[in-house]
Order: sequence, then structure tokens, then C-alpha cells
Amino acid sequence: MIAVEQVTFSVHARQRLKEHFNVTNLYAARKWIATKLKRAKYLGITVDTKGNEARMFGGRGAVILLDLNSDHVVTVHPPEKHTAIAFLRASFDEMRKTVEAAVQNNESYAAELHEEIAQLTVELKRTRSKAKKMAYQARINAVQMRIDELPAESFELKRKLTKAAKGVAAYV
Repeated sequence: MIAVEQVTFSVHARQRLKEHFNVTNLYAARKWIATKLKRAKYLGITVDTKGNEARMFGGRGAVILLDLNSDHVVTVHPPEKHTAIAFLRASFDEMRKTVEAAVQNNESYAAELHEEIAQLTVELKRTRSKAKKMAYQARINAVQMRIDELPAESFELKRKLTKAAKGVAAYV
């Protein structure tokens, strides 16, 4: 991404490199930044407390902010793990609530479908027309198929939640 010779620093960035990462030598700092940026992920445009914008890159234990128009390092700091963990927890809680609501919705929908089958069965027994009997039986079969699919859908939702929980557990 950036060649070692191209890296320039603000005074603030040099101070933060020394404070947070114990990198004092200018050449070592350039090499350190270039190495980190090779594997860093672009996280978007960020805005500081003064309203200044910068490109944010993160990964491998460092967050690097570069000027919008050049490869000038504005600041460097360690990632805020507590913020990430809080974000993960909040996202997981939201996902858990959504899955629980969907499973509950599937259960109530299944109950409604059972009622529909009961009504269709009553109508099937009452009717004499062969065409209507076939139509009622077809509808009963379709509703029964839908009822049979609902537990599998609920199971898949629960599996996705389990996978997400394992991912969250890796960081919390």
C-alpha cells in the first residue's frame, strides 16, 4: 500500500507511536506503519472531536488514521476493545431478540395453521361436490406442508444464533 519512504507523520502521531507502541526511531516508525498498513482493513472515514476527517485503517493491534488526501499519518492508537465488545454484545442481544421473536411467531403461526386445518376438515366433511373436496384436500395438504416446514426454519434460526454466540464468546 504505502512504501516505507512515503510515510510522513504528524507530531501527534510520533508522540502516540512512542506512548502506545514504544516506537521512537523515525525509520522504525515508517517501517512499522508500512507493515501494519499492508494487512490493515480500511474502516472508513472518521471524524475527530475538532471535526477533522481522516481515513481509518485497523488491524493487528493498531488503528491508524491517515489524512484524506495524502499518506500523512495523523495519529495512531491501540484499538478500543471495550467499545468493540460492547458493540458485539449489543448486536448479539439484538439478534437474539429477533430470533426469539421469529421462533415465537413461527409457533403462533403454526397454531393458526392448525386451526385452519380444523376448519377445512369440517368443510371437507360437509361438502358433497367432488371438486370442492379436492380443493379442500389440496389446501389441507399445503397447510400441513407449511406446518412441517416451520420447525426446520426455527431450528435454522437457532443454529445461526448459536454460531453468532460462539463468535461473540471469542471476544467477550
